[in-house]
Amino acid sequence: MAVPEKRKGYYLGTEIEETWWRRYAADHFLARGLGEYWLDDSRFYFHRHLIESPIVIPLDALAAVKIGKWHSGHWAAGADVVKVIWLKDGLRLSSGFVLVDDAETEELISQLKARVK
Repeated sequence: MAVPEKRKGYYLGTEIEETWWRRYAADHFLARGLGEYWLDDSRFYFHRHLIESPIVIPLDALAAVKIGKWHSGHWAAGADVVKVIWLKDGLRLSSGFVLVDDAETEELISQLKARVK
């Protein structure tokens, strides 16, 4: 199996029910920050700098992928925010990520949308 390519990005946080003031804090999802992301066959990972373990989103839990300009109460300075909508323990969560450039953003959106049920 090939080693997934890791790319740079910024994690803005995870909202509950797509409501910016309802932040999901379990499983290391609270801390925002710079880091690296990658995909394998079953999961999306984002490993923030100075945090021991990555956050993990199972791809079989994906409900939708959206684009926005802000997330979790933070504006992305005009950059597109990739909003990964997923289900966990009866909650509808929205995790926001900002990537390096538009082409990379479009590529990730395409890869994730292909896995939405």
